[in-house]
Amino acid sequence: QMDEETVWTQASRLRDPNSYFNMSLELFGLVMLAYDLTVVPYVLAWDMTLDGILQVMSWISLSFWTVDIFMSFCRGYIVDGEVV
Repeated sequence: QMDEETVWTQASRLRDPNSYFNMSLELFGLVMLAYDLTVVPYVLAWDMTLDGILQVMSWISLSFWTVDIFMSFCRGYIVDGEVV
């Protein structure tokens, strides 16, 4: 069994799924998804080189999705009105 201090320490690491920070990340993820769904097929179909803004955006996209995976491990969920 876990004592109350252990439970509090673990719960403090979780992000509230309804927080503005989490909603901002989700909105930015939607923008990045729209960008990836639009640009990646275009770049692959016409064998374009990643120069300038395409290279910058590809690094931003790659970085965002990598960080998003790890941030998902810290996102809580709600059960009976409490973040778990």
